[in-house]
Amino acid sequence: MKPIDRKNYMNTLIGLRDKNLIKVLTGVRRCGKSTVMHMFREYLMADRVEENQIVFMNFETLENHKWLSDFEGLYYHIINQLDLSKKCYVFLDEVQQITYFERLIDGLYVKPNIDVYVTGSNAYLLSSELGTLLTGRYINIHILPFSFKEFLLTQDDISRTDLLFARYIDSGGMPGIFELPDSAVKGYIENVIQNIIKKDVLVRNNWRNEEHFYKTTAFLFDSIGSVVSPKKITNTFKNNQQTLNFSQYC
Repeated sequence: MKPIDRKNYMNTLIGLRDKNLIKVLTGVRRCGKSTVMHMFREYLMADRVEENQIVFMNFETLENHKWLSDFEGLYYHIINQLDLSKKCYVFLDEVQQITYFERLIDGLYVKPNIDVYVTGSNAYLLSSELGTLLTGRYINIHILPFSFKEFLLTQDDISRTDLLFARYIDSGGMPGIFELPDSAVKGYIENVIQNIIKKDVLVRNNWRNEEHFYKTTAFLFDSIGSVVSPKKITNTFKNNQQTLNFSQYC
């Protein structure tokens, strides 16, 4: 699939370029945060920003795992690659993988001539830790999956937008699905949802009973559009001859 130019996000980043703020790109997993950041790096390079003015690191790649528990070493590794006599740009993809990533971001931010851009999971980058340390120093740019307008850009034939809209409603706008055969789309979406639920909710909030967690999650999915309370969830478990005490699990 050809790259989709996400103009709204690009225009936002271009407008914020060189402003004295950390740019934090957040959004659900696999919504296209990393791609938007890559596009902006390419924009800078086309604007004659040189290689010694840009550092781009993805912390989900194996070669960068050595830095995950050494934010101080990583800081100097980044600094030593840059010509700080010019305006420089640091891109940190999936930065929440780094232990004490907030300190790394803050250290780069206060260094003269460095413009910082980071991506990561909502569960971590919108946490109280980040907000406390970087209050007033960052701007959040929330990235969403493809809109229907962007979805149409992935299609060769858009003469029947009614049928395409039905497909969009059914499959959603996760960018990754457009590189897959139709038979694999459902499985991919289910896998993304399970990753979001497990990594950003279950693990992040230290639920101790995984079985009850998934049953609660299933209940919430079934109750979309309805008023839900902890008491209502507990009563549902009781009616099924099960017990649930939220204070035990979260």
